[in-house]
Amino acid sequence: PPDDCWAPIQRARIESRDPGILRWPPHCNLFFPFVPESHADILVPELAAVLADMPAFRVTLADFDFFNRKHSSVLFLRPVTSWILVGKDENNYSEKITVLDKDPFQELHKRVAQVAPYCVRRERDGSVAPFVPHFTVIHTANALDSVAARDAILDWWKPVSWIVNEVHCIRRQGF
Repeated sequence: PPDDCWAPIQRARIESRDPGILRWPPHCNLFFPFVPESHADILVPELAAVLADMPAFRVTLADFDFFNRKHSSVLFLRPVTSWILVGKDENNYSEKITVLDKDPFQELHKRVAQVAPYCVRRERDGSVAPFVPHFTVIHTANALDSVAARDAILDWWKPVSWIVNEVHCIRRQGF
């Protein structure tokens, strides 16, 4: 998200005591597992090429959800997205959007996978796992802890919205 949208997201992470707050800014992972560090310099120009004609879209973070795993849980903000019409030729633009995935994050992920197919998460049987766009708030021990963290945040949470017209790559060196 742009800097002016960080405050409520970071407040949620601080209040829930997210240990990753100093390591990672608010973000949505498009790669998981991550790109090997040795590939990053090659990958960025390739990403720029496949994303060059990607239309802008609106993201709103209003609702919380969680992944419940065997030994942990992840509380996250679930993005709601929509394509936006921009530019002078809205008819042409509307036609272009009809050939894209209905969900802009799915379209974005599909394009990223063209460049880095090794970063697409797989199920145990080798099939491609569904991409679930999310903005992590905190990793917890279990679903009850995620629900408690969510309920505390909901006392003050107001939706956050912005237009996505660029993608930033973040790196974790030595990973």
